[in-house]
Amino acid sequence: MAVKRQGRPLKFILFQYLLSTALVLVAALGLSLIAVTFLSSRWMVPANETENQILQRKSQLISGSEFDPQLLPSHSRYLLLSPEGEILQTDMEPELQERALEFHGGGGMATPSSSFMELERADGSLILNYPVRAHYKLPWMEAHLPGPNVMLALLVLLLCLGGVLWITLLWGRKITGEMAPIFRASREIGRQNLDFTLESSQVAEFNELLEGLEELRVALGDALRENWLREEERRNGISALAHDLKTPLAVIQGNGQLLQATELSREQERYVAYILKNVQRLEDYSRALRAMNESLNLEPSWQILEVGDFAEKMADLAGEIAAARGVDCLLRIQVGEGKLRGDLQLLTRAVENIVANGLAYGRGPLEFHGEWQGKTLKLTVVDHGPGFSPQALERATEQFYRGDESRSGGGHYGMGLYIARQILEGHGGGLILKNLQEGPGGVVELHLPLLEEGGLPTTSSQNIQGKIDKL
Repeated sequence: MAVKRQGRPLKFILFQYLLSTALVLVAALGLSLIAVTFLSSRWMVPANETENQILQRKSQLISGSEFDPQLLPSHSRYLLLSPEGEILQTDMEPELQERALEFHGGGGMATPSSSFMELERADGSLILNYPVRAHYKLPWMEAHLPGPNVMLALLVLLLCLGGVLWITLLWGRKITGEMAPIFRASREIGRQNLDFTLESSQVAEFNELLEGLEELRVALGDALRENWLREEERRNGISALAHDLKTPLAVIQGNGQLLQATELSREQERYVAYILKNVQRLEDYSRALRAMNESLNLEPSWQILEVGDFAEKMADLAGEIAAARGVDCLLRIQVGEGKLRGDLQLLTRAVENIVANGLAYGRGPLEFHGEWQGKTLKLTVVDHGPGFSPQALERATEQFYRGDESRSGGGHYGMGLYIARQILEGHGGGLILKNLQEGPGGVVELHLPLLEEGGLPTTSSQNIQGKIDKL
């Protein structure tokens, strides 16, 4: 599906974000103004409130034969001087009295937090000191909270920051939603699942990127299809070759066996034996090719398996194979309830290959264990043979690997552990080779991820068909 190249340019969306941010800041400032007005009217006293009260009561303060301190607003201090400059009455502290006298003499000055005012009375001069800063009406607020100006500044800052954060998260979620088709397409392509519909975005630049992903999806699909055709051609070629080899090999083998039944010299008998021995080797190679070609065409049949039942079945299988070879098999299964997703036939084949490998090179009883390891099922096959060489520990699961003299012999073509590893990796698990620490012997561990409650494996699994296609 071609992605529609429509949508708004990214710079237009950025402009919308900046514009919406500016509007949010304006709204935050307006809300701050409303909040400041409300708080000021309820719990705060403006900076000029005391001065206004004094001016309103000025006529009362300068009239009358006797001065009444009850007329003064709260938070104000007074100093009453006689015409000769003597202190008649005051509630100021000594330091404040000195500053008031300097102000009376024309030398004192106000401070950022307080100011002076002088009123002339018939009986002298009244000097008043009052605060010129905003303060709280309630004493406990004055004692425990920052100043009103600081509180109001913090309120404005928090409202502006909160508004910017909210609009940023809103637009971030919107941009993330517009990028969702890109994320989904990338995940599907990463999983090699190319059969999906590519969606579009409302952002022009994102649509251009989606068009690129669409081209990549088509190109990758064509490449995979071409690779599959080549692989299919190769498989058919291998199958035809293995089939065509059967007839001449059978003829050579039959004639060799007929020659063995005739009167031959000792040298002729040796030559015939060579012929039959190498014919048998060619037949084994042909059989290995056929086995590999059959494994290429396996179609997985996924199902949900109970871990306990599956482990018991694999243990019974190991016991049956060992009994057929005349070897004792020690079984130990310790698993609880759980489920895994897999192809029972393919997993059975993997276990068969590993058990057969252990029986081929073991020298004592075979051990088969089943247990939990974290969120995976671990099945272990232990033989008591010579074990794996350092090279085999790294390469024994490679295709056609036969380099380990301690574990190689007739009929061994390096396919069993390779196929088992591919099957297990296709199920999101793995195959681990070890040696016994207590003595000679090889250890092969099969790891399979369990299903979580949501029905997904605890370990990310690849499509098993992709693994099988590599065989």
